[in-house]
Amino acid sequence: MLFDQFATMTQDAISGLGVALLPDYLAGSEIAEGRLVPILERSVPGSGVYWSVWPQSRANYPLLEAFRA
Repeated sequence: MLFDQFATMTQDAISGLGVALLPDYLAGSEIAEGRLVPILERSVPGSGVYWSVWPQSRANYPLLEAFRA
């Protein structure tokens, strides 16, 4: 799925519908609350700081592990 609205992407990632690439001002609180977890160990460079995130409930999902590798 492709979305152009960060709020939709955030909710869909929390719901387990896929990976989201979010700016830190949106992902930061969700990560701090444990609702999302970073996929990679660092942010993605861009015009701001972005995180690839995934729901906490699937933190060790095999496909995610393959993506990280």
